[in-house]
Amino acid sequence: MLDTITLSLSPEHRRGLDASLADEDSATSFSDLKADPGQPNLDNILSAAKRLALVKGLVLPIAACPDLSGPVARMLRRRVFNETAWAMRRHPDGRRHAFYELFLAHRQRELTDGLVDLLIEVVHKVGSQAKRRVLKAFTEEIERVYGKVRVPVDPEHRIRLIVNTHSI
Repeated sequence: MLDTITLSLSPEHRRGLDASLADEDSATSFSDLKADPGQPNLDNILSAAKRLALVKGLVLPIAACPDLSGPVARMLRRRVFNETAWAMRRHPDGRRHAFYELFLAHRQRELTDGLVDLLIEVVHKVGSQAKRRVLKAFTEEIERVYGKVRVPVDPEHRIRLIVNTHSI
């Protein structure tokens, strides 16, 4: 499996893999590629999108990758996940590239799922905030009704009722 991956890598592709392992201080470093997406906010969405773009640029087409669901592939992915960039750079060229490519091919799927989850959470959060704003504006508008006597408020349920002088 590793030999198949190694043979399918071009020299430019290998240089790209090595460059991503060498850059440890950027937002797309090897350790950052292994991180979770975080809380749903704009910075984390942009960071996750940047990671995904980097991984998409480094991953081979699906046809060139072997089966990623086998037990050997899982074991190799866990091995890469637990290593540092320094330990990855110490592997021989062919093995390092194959390990890293196998890890990135699977990580691309995880990053895509994480980015979609972040976007769904942000949409839900925006929808909830909009709903609260509309309800607040609606209740404020009801409070301004002319001819009312008083507005009793039920503190437990926060239901505002209007009692008109005509209905008493």
